[in-house]
Parts: sequence; C-alpha cells; structure tokens
Amino acid sequence: VAKFGQVFGFEMRRASRELHGNDEWNRTFGQVFELWARDVAVRTHAAAKPTWAVDVSEKIGDMDELEDVVLRADTRVALISAKSRLMPGDLATATADPAVAVGWYDSLLFFEGDRAHRRGALRLLDDRVRRIREGRAHVASRSRIYPVLLTFERLGDSPILHQWVAKRCGETGILQQDDVARPTFLSASEYEHLLAAGATGVDP
Repeated sequence: VAKFGQVFGFEMRRASRELHGNDEWNRTFGQVFELWARDVAVRTHAAAKPTWAVDVSEKIGDMDELEDVVLRADTRVALISAKSRLMPGDLATATADPAVAVGWYDSLLFFEGDRAHRRGALRLLDDRVRRIREGRAHVASRSRIYPVLLTFERLGDSPILHQWVAKRCGETGILQQDDVARPTFLSASEYEHLLAAGATGVDP
C-alpha cells in the first residue's frame, strides 16, 4: 500500500506539473499539508480535553492568523509553522555536495525573500515573535515562545544542524529575543506523536 501511494503520488505530481507547471502543485500540496496539521491539532484537542489550548484561524491566511497552529498553556506558546517543501533526493540520501546542502537549508530557513518567493521559515517565525512582543497578537506579549518548524519529512535532524542553525540565527539576528526557545524541527510523524502524547496529559 505504501509503495502504491508513493507511485500514485509521483504520477499525480508529474501530471499536474505537465498541465500547470510547478507552482500549482507546490501551492496545493502546501495548503493540504497545512490543513492536515490544523485538523490533527483540533481533533486531538477536542477528543482529549487537555489543559493546553489550540488556536487556528477560521481559514488559511486570515488576517487574524498568528501561525498555522498555535498551542497555548499558561504563559507559554508554541508557534507551529507547517512547510511542505520537500528535500531533494541527493540531500535525503546524504550524497549531495556539502555546499549544495548548506545552500538548500539556508534557502529554506533564512532566505530574505523576493517577488517570487516568500521569506525563509525562521525569518517568518521571527516576524511572529516580534508581533507578539509588540502586543499585536492574541497571546500575552511576555509569553515564553517556542518556535516550531513542521515539515512533511525529516530535515536530517542532528546536533550539527542545530549548531549551524543557532550560529546563523545569531548572525542574522533571528529569534534572539529574550525568553524565546531555540527552533524545534518536527516531521509529520513526530508532530502526530507529540500531539498524541499531549492528548494523554503530557504538556507538549
């Protein structure tokens, strides 16, 4: 079944790209992934009635949307940003040139943005943190903030990656505010496990 799903997904993507180019597939896949992340959080919370709260906007991209999924507990808040960008095959199999790998991570996390592409994921999360600190959000401005990047697949999580991310955040001034945790990376499966634990009473 898993193999069939991979082949079917590949064929659907290929057909979409032949008809519409890359943009339509990427945009649609991104919206579906975000809707899935919101649905998992809302359904888990509704089923378990835990002590933490879930905030999602009524529609994707609403003016009142702080982040794709927001978890709140007392004076703590997790900002979960769902990004569907897939890792190139040579990166996933660790066969890419190191400079190419660093360039891909830098683009995903720290890109400054242009007319065709949005800013990097951690820059966008930093924008959300600044919005909270300036009192322009529906959570307390002095909350302890946990920035979380949710990706469809694992990013190759390792101490080396986190050390590099911390170094780049320091160089760029991103997520350097007081009482802001270092960025957390979650794959889709890890996100499901986190919320499942939360449903049993564990504080995410």
